[in-house]
Amino acid sequence: MLSAVAVWWARCARKPRCLGFGIQSPFAVGVQRDVIGTRLPYYAYEALHSERRQGGAAVPAHSEAVDRLLLRVANFVQPRVVLLPDAGGWKWSGKYMAAGCRRAGQRSYRTEEDLAQLLPNAADPVLLCFRDCVGALRWLPQWQDRLHPGSVAFIVGLRRNREARRAWQALSQAVEGGPLFDLYDVGLVFCDRQFSHQLYKTEVFL
Repeated sequence: MLSAVAVWWARCARKPRCLGFGIQSPFAVGVQRDVIGTRLPYYAYEALHSERRQGGAAVPAHSEAVDRLLLRVANFVQPRVVLLPDAGGWKWSGKYMAAGCRRAGQRSYRTEEDLAQLLPNAADPVLLCFRDCVGALRWLPQWQDRLHPGSVAFIVGLRRNREARRAWQALSQAVEGGPLFDLYDVGLVFCDRQFSHQLYKTEVFL
């Protein structure tokens, strides 16, 4: 757990990037401003918030801010398939992603090995959700060639521990294309090789 001083210092260091300053790619600027940093209320926020407050059998795996980001990412990517971990808390995240892209089918996986069997045709974009960086590092560089260029990986727990931090650093160098976004504890990896490989650290902390 970071101290308040450490969080303040990290935020100050990332502040110039929060609105896209210093980002040369128009695509990356669009992602930063319209997906990551947007403050506009999406149409499904209120209904999902009410349902979340009522509770249910499964406890959400993430904060509401992370799940809302998943909604915005799904809305931006418009994937054909969403692949998410087979865990109760992720079912809440699935509701948010379904609200962001109603056409996307959702498939759950237990291990990284299951992902290869669940991948759809490479002609369709995919939103891949990973519960940790270590699993993403084992899987994503190896199977990136089978992914549609419009596919995106959503990774949580970037700074959960030292192993996770090292895995995220290695992953950010191992994948081809980009851009990649570091939201402190959440990472976004865009798999399109037409964009230059670049890691952006934003002021948005999730």
